[in-house]
Amino acid sequence: MATTPLQTLTLDEKLQVSLKIQRTPNIQNAGVIDWVQAKFKKSVSISTIRRIRYKPPTYFCSSNTSATRHRRVKFPELEQQLLEFFHRQEGNTIISGDIFLMKARDIKTALQITDDQLRLNNGWLAKFKKRNGISSKRLHGEADAVTTVQVRSARYLLQEITKQYKPEYIYNFDESARFYRLAPNQTLATMKKKEKKT
Repeated sequence: MATTPLQTLTLDEKLQVSLKIQRTPNIQNAGVIDWVQAKFKKSVSISTIRRIRYKPPTYFCSSNTSATRHRRVKFPELEQQLLEFFHRQEGNTIISGDIFLMKARDIKTALQITDDQLRLNNGWLAKFKKRNGISSKRLHGEADAVTTVQVRSARYLLQEITKQYKPEYIYNFDESARFYRLAPNQTLATMKKKEKKT
């Protein structure tokens, strides 16, 4: 008889299993395995169910629900301080990846962590953002404040105005080229916040 290969549960699925065990405390491990098979279409071992049974449900709570296990970070103090900085700044200012890395370097120096112990780069930043549910959000400004009908009517108006001039005297300027110190149009955020239009 061929056995079904065992599969790994995500943290979200493990949380559901843990809550199922909590709601029905008399359920046997074999019953939980059957429930997992029916609910998630996955085959798991008894040892997996035992490990889930003896951990609190909060252990499986994570911002990255598709992860299969908790990974311990090498420098939790750095991560904690960086997250506190992020949550203080999240609604007030635009936070780019470069700003985030600069702050991480400051904290790393304050905690006396050497470059040999931890290298802060874009790869590290991507993993940090994934671990903590941080993603890049686009800030909506003037470009999203007008409709295509308004753009079309303004284009016809401009054609009427420029008709009286020779083509060599007509120039098209993009405002972003003139404002080289313009703030970025993306920021890091944990949830979609309603930003004011600029």
